[in-house]
This record gives sequence, C-alpha cells and structure tokens, in this order.
Amino acid sequence: MTAWGQLLSSFGFMQITLPQIIMIVVALLLAYLAIEKKYEPLLLLPLAFGMFIANIPLAGPLIASPKSALIGLGGQLGIFAAMGGALFQFMYLPLIPY
Repeated sequence: MTAWGQLLSSFGFMQITLPQIIMIVVALLLAYLAIEKKYEPLLLLPLAFGMFIANIPLAGPLIASPKSALIGLGGQLGIFAAMGGALFQFMYLPLIPY
C-alpha cells in the first residue's frame, strides 16, 4: 500500500459507503440552496451541516464516544455562561451609580 493509501485509510475515507456519499451530496445541495438561492437559509444551512457531519466517516468515532459528548456539553455551557454574563452586565450594571 502506498503512503497516500495508508493516509486515506487512517482517516476513514476508505470505509465510506454509497448511502453516505448520497447523503453528503444531498447535504451539499441543501447548503447550496441555503447560501446561493436564499431558500430558508436559517433552516437549511444547519440541517445541511448536521447531515454532512453525521455522514463523513471521520465523525463515526466522535459520535460513538460519550467522552466527546461531554466535551461538547462543556463548550456549550461555556458559551451560555459567557452570554449570560454579558446580558447581566448590559442589563444590571448600568443601573448601579458610580
């Protein structure tokens, strides 16, 4: 096996199946409609992104591992905490006289 073949097989691209290819094409079509044609972009773009991520072979081990879900949960909690802190500062701190 060549070096490129070993590299591709280590990434998981050699295990891609025909249904995954079809779903990736559909996801790219939905992303095209959302971005270029402006057909419901707030609905179609996240849907297309989720379809694309779920069907690439690299995402299989990430989705199957519960540890990766905890890492994602921590990231989301950090984002919401930062947003809540900014809203608190915007809404309540200007009311405090200096």
